[in-house]
Amino acid sequence: MVKNNLLIKEKIASKPKYWLRLSYACNNNCLFCLDKEAQSNNEQFVSEKDLQSEIKQALKEGYRKIILSGGEPTIHPRFLHLVKFCQNLGFERIQIITNGRMLAYRKFARQTLISGVNEVTFSLHGLDAQTHDYLVGVEGAYDQLIQGLHNIRASNCIINIDIVLNKKNIKQVHEIIDFFSKNYSIYEYDLLHLIPFGNAFKNLSNLVLSYKDYQQKSWQKVLTLAKNDKRYFIWTNRLPAQYLEDHEALIQDPHKLSDELKGRRHMFENYLQNNKELACKDGQRCAFCFLHDFCLKLSQFKENINYKPKYNIKFLTQKNLNELNSNNLIVAIKNFEFLEKLKDQTVNLDEFKNKTKNGNLKFINLPYCLAGQNNQVVYDFLIYLPKVLNNKKQIDLHKFAKMYISNLYYLKSVRCDDCKYNNQCAGWHINYLRYYGFKILKPVK
Repeated sequence: MVKNNLLIKEKIASKPKYWLRLSYACNNNCLFCLDKEAQSNNEQFVSEKDLQSEIKQALKEGYRKIILSGGEPTIHPRFLHLVKFCQNLGFERIQIITNGRMLAYRKFARQTLISGVNEVTFSLHGLDAQTHDYLVGVEGAYDQLIQGLHNIRASNCIINIDIVLNKKNIKQVHEIIDFFSKNYSIYEYDLLHLIPFGNAFKNLSNLVLSYKDYQQKSWQKVLTLAKNDKRYFIWTNRLPAQYLEDHEALIQDPHKLSDELKGRRHMFENYLQNNKELACKDGQRCAFCFLHDFCLKLSQFKENINYKPKYNIKFLTQKNLNELNSNNLIVAIKNFEFLEKLKDQTVNLDEFKNKTKNGNLKFINLPYCLAGQNNQVVYDFLIYLPKVLNNKKQIDLHKFAKMYISNLYYLKSVRCDDCKYNNQCAGWHINYLRYYGFKILKPVK
C-alpha cells in the first residue's frame, strides 16, 4: 500500500509544472515569511512584459500547468490580465497560491475564476483567527481567507490548503485538517517545514520544529490519518525525511528539489562560474536548510574539479546480480532516479545478502549494515564528477541537480546516531529509503 501511494505521488510530482513569481510584495507580514529578503532587494511587482515573455517560453518548453505565486500574486496590478493571458495561450491548469484575502471580494473572486484559474491553494496557518492572524501579522486575515474560501468553493475549482508547520500551530494541525475536511470537503494538504530565510531566520528559535516537536500527538494523528484514510492526499514540503520513519509515503519527492533551485539559480551560477560565495551561507542557517546537503556536495565537487575516478565499479541490478564475485574491484548497488525503475530493476536484497555473506568484497556508497561485517565499505560521491561537467570542464548546475537527485541524495535514520559506523557512513539513497523504509537501516552496535 505504501509503495503504491509513493508511485502514485511520484507520477503526480513528476508532471511538468511551471512556477511563476508575479510579485515580491505581499499584503501579509508572516512571522515565517521566506521572502522578506527578496522583498527588500527587488521591485514589488514583476513587469507584465517580462511575465508574458516568461509565460510564452514556458508554453514553448512544453508546460501545460502553470503555478502563479508571489509574494502574493493576487495583488499584482495586472493579475487578472495575466491569468487570462495564460488561459488564452492554452494552459490546461492555472493554479494560484494565495493568502486568500483578495478573494474575499466576491466580484474579484468571480473574475479570477472566469479569467481561467482552476486550482486555488489557500495558505492557512491556524485553526482560529487568533493563531492565524498572529502568524501572518494582520488582524482580520483569517476572516478574509474564510470568506475567500466560500467564494471560490461555490465553483468547481480545485481547492487545497498549505500549512506552514511551526511551534505555534503544531498542536492544532490535526484539528485544522479535520475541521476543513468536514466543513469544506478539502482533503488535499501540503504541510511545510520552515527553512531559515527571511523572517523565518529571524524567528528561528520561536518557530522552527525539532524532531522532538514532531512527536506531538496532533502531528502523530496526521501521520496516522495520511496512512489509513484514503480520502486524504497529504504532502510534506522540506520536512526532513528522517522525521518520517514508518511514514515514508509522506517523504517529499526528490524532484521537488529542482523547484527549490529555480529561485536561487542565479546565486548558485554565480558561485560556480564566478567563485562568489553563496549569499545565504551561515553556520546557524545552513544547519536548518533543506538544501544543506546539496550545497555541501556541490562545494565538494567544485573543490575537487580535477578529481580522476580511481575505481573500477560494478553497478549491480537484479539482472547482473549473478556476476557478483570477489574479483570485482569495487561493487555498488545501482541507484535510480525514479521509484518505478527501482521497483522493476534493483537487486533482491535477500539474494544480495546471501551472495555477499562470505565477505572479501568492497562496496562503494552502501550502508555498513547492508554491506555485511566481512566486507569493506567506502563512500566516494566524486565518482560522478565527470558526468556533471560542461564542455569547459565546469560544473553544470542542471546536470549536478539531476545527478544529486539520481545518485547523491543520501540520508540516514535518526536511529543511526547509535551505530558505531555513524561517523563514516552516509546512509543510503533517498529512493531506497522511500521504497524499503528507514527500517532497512540497522545500527551496528
